[in-house]
Amino acid sequence: MKIILVQPTSESPSYLKRDYWDVVNTENPLELYHFIENLSTMCCEYEFFDSFQDAKDYLCGINATKHYKQMMWGKLDYLRSKAKTFNWAVA
Repeated sequence: MKIILVQPTSESPSYLKRDYWDVVNTENPLELYHFIENLSTMCCEYEFFDSFQDAKDYLCGINATKHYKQMMWGKLDYLRSKAKTFNWAVA
């Protein structure tokens, strides 16, 4: 599993207005391929991270406003809590 920061560009569809976090199963090559193709079709830039901590470290190092960082940390924490709940339910 990889955590992905997706960033729409000016060429992206109008319904994609904000950056968002997502996860993808990298152990399934077909799922990964479709995910990447979908992002490419929507003209989005993306960044892969191996862990939630790597993603938070990336946010700490970028040049962005405090509001943006807090918003993205909140979204990342929400995604992490959903992943924990899913993993607990599957186990």
